[in-house]
Amino acid sequence: MTPTHNSPDNRPDNSPVHSPGYLSGYLQGKGPRRGEAASDALAKPPPEDYSPGYKRFVLLMLTLVYAFNFIDRQILVILQEPIKADMGLSDAQLGLLSG
Repeated sequence: MTPTHNSPDNRPDNSPVHSPGYLSGYLQGKGPRRGEAASDALAKPPPEDYSPGYKRFVLLMLTLVYAFNFIDRQILVILQEPIKADMGLSDAQLGLLSG
């Protein structure tokens, strides 16, 4: 019987790299412990790391950033004609400005 060569991450050479459950625990930042399968590690609920108030604050901040991003993109479209008239831009120059 020939010995099986293991890769640096202790996977046998014939095991698939992206098999279900292989990376899923690592994507959450919690890999399986020694002797524990990845599916066992995912079955446990994660500990409550953040308070509900902090979660609401983060959600509010992300919503505000999204809203400002949307408004910023719309302002240029709304003001295209006055900008074109004020700066004397051609249609091609205005197209380059607006993308």
